[in-house]
Amino acid sequence: MGTNPSTASLINMVGENTCVANAKNLRKTYLNGISVEMLEQLPNGDIKVLVRFDDVDINNDTRWCSDSIVLNPINTSSGYSLNLKSGKTILLDQGLTATRMTDPMVFNDKKIFASPTVFTVMPDADIHLEPSSKIVLDNGSMMHMSDNSSCVVEDSGYIEIKAGTTLQLDDCSSLVINGNGKLIVRTGAELRISPNAVLAFHNGLNNLLIEDGVNIPEGYMHPANIINNTISNVIIDEDTIWNSVNYNVHGNIYVKSEAVLDIRSSSLRFTDKDNRIIVESGGKLIIDNSLLTTGNCSKLWQGIEVWGVDTLHQYIVDGKYQQGYLELKNGATIENAICAVELWQPGNYHSEGGIIHATDAVFRNNAKAVHAINYTNYVPTNGNSSSYNSWFKNCEFIVDSDYIGDETFHKHIDLDRVNGISFKGCSFSVDRNVSNVASTATGIAAYSAGFSVDAYCEEILYPCPDEDLVRSSFSGFYSGIHTTNNASSARTFSVRSSTFTNNDMGIYAENTGYATILKNDFNVGTDASCNFGIYVSEVTSFCIEENNFHGNLQSTNDTYGIAVHNSNNYNSIYLNHFNNLTCGNIAIGNNKRPGIVSLSQSGIAYYCNTNTGNINDFCVIKDNSASVNGIARSQGSSAEAAGNTFSGSQYHFYNDGESVINYYYNTNNANQTPNSSRLFRITSIPTSSVNPCNPHYGNGSVVRSDEELEELETIYDNSILTFNELNNVYTSRIDGGDTQAELLDINTATADDASRLRSQLLGLSPYLSQEVLTTAASRNDVFSTSALFEILSANPDELKKDTLISYLENKDNPMPEYMTELLREIANGSTARTALESQMAKSEREYILAAGDIVRSNLNSEESDNEELRLWLGNMNDMASDRLAIATYIQESDFENALALAETLPDVYGLQGIELEEHNDYISILRLYETLDESGRDIMQLTETETEMLEEIADNGSGSSQMMAYAILSQNDETLVTAVNCPVLPTANNNSKRGTANLKSDIASAMGMKADFAPNPATAWTEIDYTLPLDEEKASLVITNALGVNVMTVELNGNHGRKTLYIEQLPAGVYTYFVKCGEYTITGKLMKK
Repeated sequence: MGTNPSTASLINMVGENTCVANAKNLRKTYLNGISVEMLEQLPNGDIKVLVRFDDVDINNDTRWCSDSIVLNPINTSSGYSLNLKSGKTILLDQGLTATRMTDPMVFNDKKIFASPTVFTVMPDADIHLEPSSKIVLDNGSMMHMSDNSSCVVEDSGYIEIKAGTTLQLDDCSSLVINGNGKLIVRTGAELRISPNAVLAFHNGLNNLLIEDGVNIPEGYMHPANIINNTISNVIIDEDTIWNSVNYNVHGNIYVKSEAVLDIRSSSLRFTDKDNRIIVESGGKLIIDNSLLTTGNCSKLWQGIEVWGVDTLHQYIVDGKYQQGYLELKNGATIENAICAVELWQPGNYHSEGGIIHATDAVFRNNAKAVHAINYTNYVPTNGNSSSYNSWFKNCEFIVDSDYIGDETFHKHIDLDRVNGISFKGCSFSVDRNVSNVASTATGIAAYSAGFSVDAYCEEILYPCPDEDLVRSSFSGFYSGIHTTNNASSARTFSVRSSTFTNNDMGIYAENTGYATILKNDFNVGTDASCNFGIYVSEVTSFCIEENNFHGNLQSTNDTYGIAVHNSNNYNSIYLNHFNNLTCGNIAIGNNKRPGIVSLSQSGIAYYCNTNTGNINDFCVIKDNSASVNGIARSQGSSAEAAGNTFSGSQYHFYNDGESVINYYYNTNNANQTPNSSRLFRITSIPTSSVNPCNPHYGNGSVVRSDEELEELETIYDNSILTFNELNNVYTSRIDGGDTQAELLDINTATADDASRLRSQLLGLSPYLSQEVLTTAASRNDVFSTSALFEILSANPDELKKDTLISYLENKDNPMPEYMTELLREIANGSTARTALESQMAKSEREYILAAGDIVRSNLNSEESDNEELRLWLGNMNDMASDRLAIATYIQESDFENALALAETLPDVYGLQGIELEEHNDYISILRLYETLDESGRDIMQLTETETEMLEEIADNGSGSSQMMAYAILSQNDETLVTAVNCPVLPTANNNSKRGTANLKSDIASAMGMKADFAPNPATAWTEIDYTLPLDEEKASLVITNALGVNVMTVELNGNHGRKTLYIEQLPAGVYTYFVKCGEYTITGKLMKK
């Protein structure tokens, strides 16, 4: 570029009137980074050549003359498109060589056929002048800096604009002068500096030498006017107040440790994408009623970095914080930043812990508003972990049509492995139709992070009147709030008294235990194919209570209140209201609690919810990838009705899970009585008990007082005692208390044992286990089909499980289809076992709720005690809680205990098959954390091999470990968001309940009971040929007329026989006969001629 000749293109001469065919009119000289160096000549005569495309250094003095010289952006490691080496000069001068054949100009009293030199620096091209180098404009030359181009002059370098020459800086171009460099403008020169050009002079006017008689055309600025309002690379090392200032900022502002910068009623406009404010640990920045934004050049700036130290706490010591501190108040606004506030030094994984306190602040059109990463605060006196010392009150987070879009917007808040940041009365909004806003945009995204969203009261009143309650709000998002967990920490979140409007999902929670969602309003969106107020997946022990969900059935897209996917535990959805939804509540996949005897009794339970105007109220559907599908088998109990109301025009309760559900309803409340024609695989059981439906959290707080915790411990102790007592009774009754003995008896039986075994098994009914029933069903050589049907029908509680019916249909010598259909109907019945199981479920629910409330209180407390937390997580007796306990060890870098506890889980919970594979993936993730800890690396610093391992689990794994792997990957790539599949609901009511009379008759037939009349029609007499069920010897025959009046009763004796009936006295007509044997009845028609 700097040699003569250079590699720049040469211009050609313009002809007078002659046009040469296909001639190129090259009138511009394009500078480039190409250089060619002859290195050596080889023995064979070849020449070794070095060709470079980034050689932009000017190593010698050079004089450039051309009608037009153009510098385009050149990709170099330095970032500069032209670098003038120290002490060297570029002279832009008038050329004398003819470049055209017409229109001569006069120069130095001579006509020349050339134009003055114009040097144009194109957008995004950057020039650098090393110390003591210079650019000189002479003899009518012009240097033109296009928008978004820049020129940096280092110490003692200068640009000299001589008389008759011109320097033009367009809007958004920048001239930076450092040290003692200068801009020298001589008399007779012309300056065209646009109002929005950037003049960042390190020493202000000392870097400017401008003589009298300089021409500044109308519309352009005197450089002094811009320089006086521009600051560059400011260091604040003592307490400083900026009041009512209006600065253009070039470079960075540094707030040093122990210093305070207080910006009041001012505006700061940052001129470059690399500009930022840095608050070092121990430094303090206050932004009061001030605006921090980009310049007028449609560029984002970096934002504010608040540095901390990961080993220091966030409490005040001697009136000061040890960490960097940022305070925003009174309408303080940060806009157009790449990240408005980073609470660490990006890239330095020991600088976490920066503090922000924001009240009445605005975060507008930032690619990200706040980012906090991997820090645990602690109490200095006892070392207990405590909440992150940062909060936001009455703040606005906005992305609207004015978003610049240089960077893709994914989320306002990015919380990564921190705990306790709070948001009160804050509003979050986004316009997803704006360019470069991600379709999966989120208000708050939390990765293994704990936080709270709540309202605040404008008056000091308790309880707060509704009109004084300032609620948080979320609108326009794919997910207003999205949480996920990577198994590295035991943290949860709470969302209370907030409003969600027109989001695809109001709250989307994955693998986050003990979440609290309380007293919120969800106006479910309609933009997506399926829209949810709340969608939780692999989330255990949550609290979702007292929320309102409103849909819009005018939309062609589906709307759901709450969707729960694979929660794998007991959870209660309580006291919510659902209105105008495709389905108010939908449970997908495995939502049962494992490891409780063989019940599959516990799981998702719905209590005290009200429904109005829905198509479906409650829906339970399968996830084909789940090993188990369904919810708690008992909804309510004989001692406490479920307490829900119904409205569904299609289904009140649709159940496609593996077990028929026992639903207990209060007989004295019509609104709580489900319509039997709108039930599918539901046994509705009336009870006179009432559910009072009292709120669990009257004051809205999940953090319990010491007195409340003592009460919860008492409830836990009493409830688990009751459960264990009932479980002992239950266990003693299942197969007579000895399943193995029953199995041995059945497996060694012969045909001669059929009658004895039948009586024995019926005597143990309805407490036979599925294992015993399945084994009995396999002995076709011992039990007749009728005898087997009789045994099965005496155990309707086990028939509620699809697995048993499926076995009967698919075993060798399968049971006839009509019998299995009858068994499905019998499964709707209830027994003493049903009542016992519901009592067990109630006491289990009570102790789980009590223990869960204690855990939830601990997790949401300002200060948490991990030893106490682990104790109560252990009392929950479920794998998800055990994994949360393991996470507390990982937080403490105690991998010995973490892995020791993790290795016990397969035996404790009987893991096998796909569940054991999922556990092995979980162990791999724990081992990864151990490796990272030993090597001093963060989860953001994965090796290629580690990333590939996680990708394998995320792509081909299952359950919680799959979500953990995906969570880690999404921390490193924010474009990754787990997709939610739309559920497939029934389109029509396919309930096929039989009438009671037909059902009884069909059951009797299946038991082998028969009755035939001959002749039929008859005149004077007819004969009945009958067979009673096995071992039955007595029955009665009743004949009724068309009015239902009994006209004849006959006793039948013997298991099989014939009996003649004389009917000549009966009038001609059609009669109905009933043969009744115990609980079995068959019926038919007899015609008298």
